[in-house]
Amino acid sequence: MFLLIKGSGRMAREMRRLCAGQDIEHADWTGFAAHTRRTVFVNFGRTDTDGALAWCGRYKVPFIQGTTGQDELFARPPCPVVLAPNLALPAAFFAEAIVPVAAKLVAQGFVPSLREKHQFSKKGRSGTALRIADALGMPHERIAAIREGKAACAEHRVALMKGDVSIELAVRVNGREAYAHGAIAVARALLARQESLKNRVYSVSEIVPLP
Repeated sequence: MFLLIKGSGRMAREMRRLCAGQDIEHADWTGFAAHTRRTVFVNFGRTDTDGALAWCGRYKVPFIQGTTGQDELFARPPCPVVLAPNLALPAAFFAEAIVPVAAKLVAQGFVPSLREKHQFSKKGRSGTALRIADALGMPHERIAAIREGKAACAEHRVALMKGDVSIELAVRVNGREAYAHGAIAVARALLARQESLKNRVYSVSEIVPLP
C-alpha cells in the first residue's frame, strides 16, 4: 500500500508520523506523483482539491476526503471518494449507525439536542455534528458548539427528551492518532475492493464494515 498525503496541518503531520512508525510507504502530494499502483490519496488539505481529484481520476486512485467544507467538489467525482467528516472509526460508527437508530425516537415525540465540544483551534461546527443533526432532523443552528482548551479533543453528545424521560448518547476522541489509524484502515479496505468500486461518493461505513 502506498499513501499520498495532502495537507500541512496537524492531522496531516500525525498521518505521516503513524505511517513512518508502521513502515507504510507514503509521500507528500506536490501536484503530481509517479507512483500510482496500490495507491490511495488521503486529503487533509483545503487547497487544490479539485486538481488532486482530477489526478486521481486520471490514474484510477481512490480518494479519502478527511476535511469538511468542500462537499460541492464531489458532486460528480472522477474516482471512488470516501467522504469522511470523522475518520476515528468508533466515532464514525456512532454518527452513521447508532444515531440514526436513536433518531427513530423523534417520531415518538422525543425532542433532540446536540452538543459538540472541540479545542479552541477548531473552526466552525464539525462535519460530524452536521451529519448527526441531519440524522436527527435538527436545524444546524441548534447545535451547541463549545470550544475550550488547546489539546485536540472531539466530543459529540446527543440528548433525547420526552416528559420525564431522557436518553443521552456520547462519543469522545482525544488526540489525533485515532483518525490516522482510521484513515489507514479505510485505505486498506479501499484497495481490497478497488475493482468493484464505482466513481461515486461513499461513507466510511460503506467501505469499512463497522460493528
